[in-house]
Amino acid sequence: MGIKAIVIDIGNVLIEESGEEARAFIADLYGFSADDFWKYATKNLNKSYCGQLSGEDFFKELVKDLGLDVSVSEDWAKAWVEGREQTSRVDNVVAETLEKLKGKYVLGVLSNSTVLNEKARQRRECYGVFDFKILSFEIGVRKPDKKVYEILLERLKEEGIGPEEAVFVDDRKENLGPAEDLGINTILFEDSEQMIRDLRGLGVEV
Repeated sequence: MGIKAIVIDIGNVLIEESGEEARAFIADLYGFSADDFWKYATKNLNKSYCGQLSGEDFFKELVKDLGLDVSVSEDWAKAWVEGREQTSRVDNVVAETLEKLKGKYVLGVLSNSTVLNEKARQRRECYGVFDFKILSFEIGVRKPDKKVYEILLERLKEEGIGPEEAVFVDDRKENLGPAEDLGINTILFEDSEQMIRDLRGLGVEV
């Protein structure tokens, strides 16, 4: 059996993005420490990725955590999206590769993401090439939780595709282990050319 489905992570695979730069953008804009922002963010990452914290509530809690005497509106959330857009870019080689694969393989997304990050232009525009997407904030659980990969298997099954007929590409090694345990082929993304070589090694025509 050959590969019939290619599933990829978005952040730092298809889209090169830096949370550090985006946090610095917000911190500079509103006059507080980016390091303090990161400390707050790490405490709330899981809630954000699992859809338990809205963008507006995220920033309301940030203001409270920092002890800032300001009112928070949706402007903070809009500013975050703007920061994401200014500090992110699409990897054109990966994008062009996916365009070549479209129609020949089932293409999917399996990504940890937040409500706000999904509003960034780069993400909205990239999804047209995919047949399906599984996003952590929509399913309430994030990689590398095993449930994420079980949801992926169910989605592949709907396409008549078994785990051995799929390959999952991610830039984090810890996100690949659970997929391998379920029989899915994996590729650790380092750069676009390496990804293409590894896909070809699995028999993918690209």
